[in-house]
Amino acid sequence: EPGPGLESNDAQSKLRVLVANDEPVTLQILNSIFKTKLRVKEENLQLAYDGMEAVALAKQSHFDIIVMDLNMPNLSGGEATLQIREFYRSKAEHPAANEEPSRRPYIVALTASQITRELERECKEDEFDDWFSSPLDPDTIQRE
Repeated sequence: EPGPGLESNDAQSKLRVLVANDEPVTLQILNSIFKTKLRVKEENLQLAYDGMEAVALAKQSHFDIIVMDLNMPNLSGGEATLQIREFYRSKAEHPAANEEPSRRPYIVALTASQITRELERECKEDEFDDWFSSPLDPDTIQRE
């Protein structure tokens, strides 16, 4: 049992996070950053290996933050994000009788490319909340 001021009162430890990336090494690095630097509990952290898996997981349970690689097989990060946004819009318009409305997740694009104006425009069109290039600095995530 953590003492006062430790994990028990830490909002970050309660965050539910989904990380979608098709590169196993990058996925493990992000997993480690969220668990160690940001103190997200293991049971609140899910990993997806492509866009289709990310969409399926996002439809099954609510996530506060989704970190989405832009270039993934089967379904790109942009397409996956648009599908997740549409799912949340549909849920908001037609809520189940006993269901509490859930906040839309904060979705961050992650790319190995340099961030250009063109890439920023694409991220906005795909309804990302923010975007970063990798390698990702843990302090940047914490500030955001």
